[in-house]
Amino acid sequence: WFAQTEVSHDHRHAVVCGGLNQGQTNWLETTLQGPATLSFWWKLDAIRVRSGPPLFSLYPLDFFLDDELRLARQGEMDWEPVSVAIPPGEHTVRWVFQQWGRDRLSGAQVAWVDEVQASPVTVWFLPGAFTLLPDGRRQLRLTGPLGRLAVVAASTNLVDWAPVSTNLFNSDGNLTLALPAELPVRTVFYRAWVVP
Repeated sequence: WFAQTEVSHDHRHAVVCGGLNQGQTNWLETTLQGPATLSFWWKLDAIRVRSGPPLFSLYPLDFFLDDELRLARQGEMDWEPVSVAIPPGEHTVRWVFQQWGRDRLSGAQVAWVDEVQASPVTVWFLPGAFTLLPDGRRQLRLTGPLGRLAVVAASTNLVDWAPVSTNLFNSDGNLTLALPAELPVRTVFYRAWVVP
């Protein structure tokens, strides 16, 4: 794997792996601290045309979390976004590209990885997060990790908290909720967190 600027998703730079000989495997690896959300883009040009002895999986491009195969791709694949939930603690992530020989793969036999980001699992209230709806309910807008579950709780005294909603962040990392009408007190506090 090496950095280059000719092919990238962000039009700046990406890492690429290619030019392997028959039976060779190459990987890119790092460690990170969870809980977090790991996101990246990857692209592949390697079509498997005959069966062969794979070294890691049946596909030339793999993604592992702590030695567990999580994703595997083959063929011609344009840039694809990926988001992976990383559990609490220290974890190793690895991208693996393997070559079975030119008689078993067609295409350019190249894999790219770009825009790798590890984001801590946090929830943010968006600017203008609260909107009063005509029926008396409040609309709340949050942003957080893609596809993760968020809990919103309410309190009138900052001591006793009661859950009012549990929902998933959408593919843009946003969540819009219609909360119950205001309680029979003047001040209501809200907080949100991501379910581990």
